[in-house]
Amino acid sequence: MPPLFNNPVPESALAYCRSLALQVQRAYGHALTPEVWKSIMGTQIPDPTQLANGLLAEKYLAPNVAAQARLASLLEYPPSKWLLEREMEARGVWPGPNHKPNTPPPDVYQTALDANLKGVCFSGGGIRSATFNLGVLQAIAAARKLGNIDYLSTVSGDTFTCSSPRGSTARSSRMSRRNCTRCLPTLRAPHGPNQFAGCAAIPTI
Repeated sequence: MPPLFNNPVPESALAYCRSLALQVQRAYGHALTPEVWKSIMGTQIPDPTQLANGLLAEKYLAPNVAAQARLASLLEYPPSKWLLEREMEARGVWPGPNHKPNTPPPDVYQTALDANLKGVCFSGGGIRSATFNLGVLQAIAAARKLGNIDYLSTVSGDTFTCSSPRGSTARSSRMSRRNCTRCLPTLRAPHGPNQFAGCAAIPTI
């Protein structure tokens, strides 16, 4: 199998491998037994706790994508969790002001849950899906709930949908998150104020 990355390995991949290496070193001897470690990495690899974090990440983990996948599954530390840690770290809510150095940080999933963050995900499907989901987004905006959404995730055709509020927000540096309903055309309700009552997601956002 050809290598996934050409040299040099992208910095983002190395950063994930460094965090994964830390998870390996913390788990070695209990959640990650020496037998399982050797079955994943080979019998010649040293005890990971005896290696520097950078060496473990760059020499042993970064070139071995299959081992990364197995360790990520075993230790419940996929790249998506690492990315959420970076997001919560940028928000200043993880690992938190009371975290002591050289101790495991709190679980980032619990941190995100405690922060009561909300997201909306739109699937792909070309212009038809984009048109439909633009209507959903407009309904949320008309209900003045758009400012309650922390994340908007789209793929394929629905990237057009995502670009509407993002583009408008980028063009207006003075636009606050709570006032972002101006990003989308306000819908009139020809059938009264309960026009959108059938959209179960709106009242819960």
